[in-house]
Amino acid sequence: MGTDRISNLPDCLLTHILSFRPTKKSVRTSVLSKRWRSLWLNVPGLDLRRIDYPPYGQVPQGAPCYINTYLNFHHNNGRRVQTFKVQYDENSDYREDFVGWIETVVERGVQNLEVDCLLERSWRDYMTERIYNSNTLVSLKLTNVGLPSLDPAVAVSLPCLKTMHLEDVSYDDDDPLFMEKLISGCPVLEDFLLVLPYDHHEGHPNWSALRVRSQTLKSFVFSCDSQDTDTVYTVEIDAPQLKYMNFSDYKSDEIVLKNLTSLSMIEIGYGFQSKERSVIRNFLKGISSVRHMILSTSTLHDLFEYFNLGRIRKFNNLTRLQVGLHNDMVKLFPAFLESFPNLKNLILEYTVDTKEIKLSSQSMLLSLECVEIKLKEVTVVESVKTLVRYFLESSVVLKKLILHFEDSSEAYGVSSRAKKAREKKVRDKKVSDIVNELSTFTKLSPHCEITMIH
Repeated sequence: MGTDRISNLPDCLLTHILSFRPTKKSVRTSVLSKRWRSLWLNVPGLDLRRIDYPPYGQVPQGAPCYINTYLNFHHNNGRRVQTFKVQYDENSDYREDFVGWIETVVERGVQNLEVDCLLERSWRDYMTERIYNSNTLVSLKLTNVGLPSLDPAVAVSLPCLKTMHLEDVSYDDDDPLFMEKLISGCPVLEDFLLVLPYDHHEGHPNWSALRVRSQTLKSFVFSCDSQDTDTVYTVEIDAPQLKYMNFSDYKSDEIVLKNLTSLSMIEIGYGFQSKERSVIRNFLKGISSVRHMILSTSTLHDLFEYFNLGRIRKFNNLTRLQVGLHNDMVKLFPAFLESFPNLKNLILEYTVDTKEIKLSSQSMLLSLECVEIKLKEVTVVESVKTLVRYFLESSVVLKKLILHFEDSSEAYGVSSRAKKAREKKVRDKKVSDIVNELSTFTKLSPHCEITMIH
C-alpha cells in the first residue's frame, strides 16, 4: 500500500504550500481528512478570484461563509491577515460585502491588499476611507475602483507602503493636489503604477496637475491614453532615486522632470504626437542620464517628425537602445544613432515591406558591439539587407549581428508533427541561404559574427 507522503509533512510546510493556491482550492482540501479540515485557515492570506463565486441568481453560500470563517479565525487567534486579494464582478450577488471585508482586513493590519473590480465604470465601488491610514500596508494594488475624497482634516498615513498600483482608478479630480497628498503620505514608496481611466478628465475642469514627488521612489509607470482636448494639465515628476520609468501619455500639455539623475532605464510607449516641440525637448533633457532606453515605433516616428533629420540631443550615458523601426524611417536612422555616441547594444523590432530603401554610412559607429534585428518571417528582403550592410560597414568594433526570426508555426497553431517537420526543413534552408549571402558582405570589424535565431 502506498504512503501518503504529503500528509506526513509538518503543518507549517503544508500551510506554506497551500498559500500558493487560490483560496477556493485550499478550502477544498478540508474534505481530505480530519487533519486537513482546518489547515486552510492557517494560510496567511486569501486569494479570491471571480470564478470562485456562484453565478448570478444562485444562493451565495460558499465564498461569504469561508471568508467570514477565515477572518473570524484569525481575529480570535490574534493573527493578522497578511494578504487579501479579491476579484469580483456584477455576477457576485454579495459584492456589497467586499468593501466591508476590505475595511476589516485594513483595520486588522493586512500587509498586502489587491482589489480588482470587474464592473462597468459607472458601477464601480468606492473603497473605504480607512485605506488612507494603515501602519501595516506594504503593498496596495487597486483596479477599476474608486478612491474616496480626502478629508482636509485627515492626513494620509501609510508609513510602510512600498508598492502602490492604481489602474483605472477614479479619484477626486476636483482636488488638484489629491495625488500629491496621497504620495506624500507614503514616505517609503518605491514602486508606483498609475494608469488613468480613459474618461478620467471628463467634467473636471479644475484638474490641472499631476505631481509625483518622492524621495524614495525607484520605479514609476504612468499611462494616460485619453485624447480629450478640453482639459489642460501638467505632469511633474521629482524623484531623485528613480531608476526605472515607463511613460505613455497622450494628454499632458507640459512635462516637468526634476532630479532624475539616478534614472537608469526608460520605456516610452506613446504620446509625443500631440506635444509641442519644446515639451519633447525638455522631456529628453530631463532623462539625459539614462543608460537603457526603449522606444515604440510611434514614439520614434514622432521624434523624426519633430526633429530635423532625426537628430536629437546627445545621450552620452546610454549604452543599450531598443526601438520599433518601420521601413519608412530607416533613412533617418543613421543620424538618429549619432545621438548615442557610447551605444553598445542595439535591438531593432523591424517592420518591413517590399519597398526598397537607400541608406548611406554617414559616420562610423565607434562603440556598437551587438545588433539584434527582430523580424516576423524567415525572409530577408532588400531593405533588411541594406540595413545589415549598413551596420557591417559602419561599426568599428561590432562583435555580433543577430537576425531573430519569429516562429510562425507557433503563431498559427500548427499541430501536425509532419507539417512542422516540413516547415522546419524549409525554414532551415532559408536561414542557410541567408547566412551564405550575408557572409559575403564587407565587414569593418573583421571579428563580427552573423547569427540567426529562428
